[in-house]
This record gives sequence, C-alpha cells and structure tokens, in this order.
Amino acid sequence: MEYVPLVAVRLITKEKHKMRFSERIGKRTPRLELQVDDMDLPLRNSLWTVVTEHVFVNHGDYRTHSSHPSAVLSFVKRMYINFFKWPTDRVPTAPYQCQEVLRKWFFEASSFNVYDFIEACAAEIDQERYLLSAESFTRTANTFLARELSAYRFVGGKLAPITNAQEVQAVNHASEYSGRFESVGRHIQAAIQLFGRRENPDYRNAIKEAISAVEAAARIISESEKATLADAIKKVEKNHIIHSALRDGLLKLYGYTSSEGGIRHSMVDSDNVDSVDAYFMIVSCSAFCNYLICRCS
Repeated sequence: MEYVPLVAVRLITKEKHKMRFSERIGKRTPRLELQVDDMDLPLRNSLWTVVTEHVFVNHGDYRTHSSHPSAVLSFVKRMYINFFKWPTDRVPTAPYQCQEVLRKWFFEASSFNVYDFIEACAAEIDQERYLLSAESFTRTANTFLARELSAYRFVGGKLAPITNAQEVQAVNHASEYSGRFESVGRHIQAAIQLFGRRENPDYRNAIKEAISAVEAAARIISESEKATLADAIKKVEKNHIIHSALRDGLLKLYGYTSSEGGIRHSMVDSDNVDSVDAYFMIVSCSAFCNYLICRCS
C-alpha cells in the first residue's frame, strides 16, 4: 500500500470538520475569494508542505541519513537541469541542503513561478522510484489548492485554471441583488459562503443554494411563488424570449440536482461533490440569474 503523507491524513480526518469562530458566527465576507493572480502565505506554505512531505521528509532522518538520499539528490538534479536550468555542479551534496536551497527560492518566487515549480515537481518526482508517486503529489496538492481557494487544480498532471475574471464578476454581481430580487442575492451569498470556508467547505449545500437562486429569480419574474423551476420558466417564456439552449441547459442542470440520485437527496454522500462541481454550479447559476433578471425584468 502506498504511503499517504501524514499531512494529508490530518487534513482528511480533522481539518475537514474544523470551523473557526468567525465562520461560525457568519463574520466571513461572502465573496468568491479564489486566488487568481496572487498567492497568500497560507497557500504558499501549503504547497511547500506538499513538496516537503513528498521529497524530503518521508525518507528517514533527512538531516542526517535519508533512507534514499540518492533519489532526493537525483530529483533535485533533474529540477536543476529541466526547471531552473542551473549548472549541476552547484547541486548540494546532502538532501537537507537541497531543501534549504529550494525553500529559499520558493518563498521568494512570484506566484506563477511557484505554480510552474509545483507542476515541474509533479513531472520529475515520478521519475524516482523511491519517492512518492506523482499521483500522490498531485492529489495532495489539489486538496490544499481547494482548501486555500486557489483558482488552479492539477488535471492530468498539469495545472489548469478553474476560473476567470468574468466568472468572478458574474458571481459577485448576482450576490449583490437587493429590493425585489433580494432573495436571489441571499442565495448566491449563501452559496459563496459555503463554498469559501477554507477549512470546512460545504460543496453539496453550496450547489443547493446556487440552484435555489435561479428558482427564486424565476418565481419572482413569473409571479409564481410555489412553482417548480420548470413551471416558472414556462410562465416566463409566455412574455419573454429565452434562448432554447440556455433554457434546456438550465433545466438539465436542475434535473441533475433534483433527481433521486441528485444533490438534494440525503442518499448522496457529500464527498462525491468536489470544489470543481460546486464552482461550476455557482458560476452557471449566477450567470443565469443575471440573464433572467436582465432579460425579463
């Protein structure tokens, strides 16, 4: 059985259920705070922990007699050649010295250089049989990327964006509705708040709140307080033109969340829903709320 880093075990068993005081009393500002162009210290620390756990720590006493020092040194040499393009005669002779050199660079580098570095680590670590696998590395990295609200995830061994500025703007706009459409804004705010809990995200209920925002918008516009989304949309279409592709796409998403095996049923384990699912639904539902309200009111 492949070794699972201690930090990942702690994250899964304890941190997942921990909520800070400010979150418990609702003082966290409800905004989609994905880190797109910058990287705060908790995210940088977390990514360095992934490197430390997978390369330097889990191989005996890395400051004195690593179980596989040659694997660590070989990994670092590969990084010198393929990533940094530094001369290999400057590779340190001990694993702990390698760690110190890489750590200094890591905490001084720009955010996107750090992402480049993490992606390169995933590629090079898989070349060393005595180091933990790239699969373990990317899985643990994705756990931290999600927890710290990074806008990027490993997909197929490469980092990929899960957001852009237009998406964030659409969500923020939908969260600010007041007056007649105040309930729409409240649902989107709740979805963002559930999604944005760094140590205790609730993706399942974030999706429920997002689709509830669309229901609220459709009911208000159709003046049908208790109508289902499908019925409300039909009534809206009597007076307003809605593109059939948009309508059908939304109703299919609604069916996904409302079917017997869908998000709204307790029989579904919330662990089956991840940050990418929740983010997609929040963005999609926010955009559709904006579209409905702009088109039909």
